[in-house]
Amino acid sequence: MICPPPQRFFCVHTEAIEQTHRALQQLEQQRKGSKRPSRALRVAQLYGYLQLRARDGEAVQLGLKHLAESWHVQPRELRADLNDLQSLGWLSFTTGMHGTTVQLSEPQENEPLQSEQPALGTTEESVEPFNESSAGAPEASLIGQFYSIYNQERPITWPTLNAPNGALSRALQSAIAVAGTPDTFWRVLRVALQTMPEFWRTTYPQGRTGAQCAAALLKSNQFEDDLGPEFWHVFRWGEAALQA
Repeated sequence: MICPPPQRFFCVHTEAIEQTHRALQQLEQQRKGSKRPSRALRVAQLYGYLQLRARDGEAVQLGLKHLAESWHVQPRELRADLNDLQSLGWLSFTTGMHGTTVQLSEPQENEPLQSEQPALGTTEESVEPFNESSAGAPEASLIGQFYSIYNQERPITWPTLNAPNGALSRALQSAIAVAGTPDTFWRVLRVALQTMPEFWRTTYPQGRTGAQCAAALLKSNQFEDDLGPEFWHVFRWGEAALQA
């Protein structure tokens, strides 16, 4: 035997795969992931995996990057799967500095598997950076506060920001959602501007505008674009504010 099998395989029932396929088909325009029929197998596998991880209705803590590596898929694919499962009402999830927290919905009792499909749109979608289907832009006062703190705390090597506008509104909304409250995010922003690495403090701003530097706060490194807003520079540099 070249390689012995594991002691226990996780099995997804055919009925579960079929139900998942039908449910994904009904999402239509709300769907985030691929429309290939074969995708239902991975989505059903993910939901079954979460069911195994959940104990007594408790939330499941996930590291999407680690899970994606283990399953040999991209993190953005698992994130799309979670978004679609949330749109179906089968679960809800949030993202934060310490990973993704998933809460499974309670199934209806005394009904067969085929009829346990929750109504569509029963939960809100998680906030994604620059996602057209995310909620509306923050209030103008929040954008103004962002500009004010940026100009107060920015390194002297970073250009100032001019009059506030809505160019960063979607990213700001996502960042505030990760932090939990606007006040928490303002603390993170201040720490990030004060403690950023030397490269970003001195080299990056050369030849760039204040708007470009501000946008860099609300982005991640090139190879972490799929990991979500919790990995943006503002949270990496300002993490100490969340632990205070």
